[in-house]
Amino acid sequence: MPDAEIAQARKLLAQTDGIFTETAGGVTVGVTQKLVQQGVIPRDESILICITGNGLKTQEAVMSEIDQPVVIEPDINDFYRATNLNGPH
Repeated sequence: MPDAEIAQARKLLAQTDGIFTETAGGVTVGVTQKLVQQGVIPRDESILICITGNGLKTQEAVMSEIDQPVVIEPDINDFYRATNLNGPH
């Protein structure tokens, strides 16, 4: 399965279910999608797929696709400045 398809499947899982999986989970989701599209897995049946790996294990696979984290001091005012939220300054 091409890396781009794996990345799309990981993104879909994160957006729809809030699960940040490692690359193997992206393969699982992507292959499941293909099997449904091919009619191997019926669209109207409930299925269960196992996603066991945490995305923190393979962060480098998504680093080029996401914004870099904002680093702040452990200070509430820094938090408000970084998030542009109203708060004590």
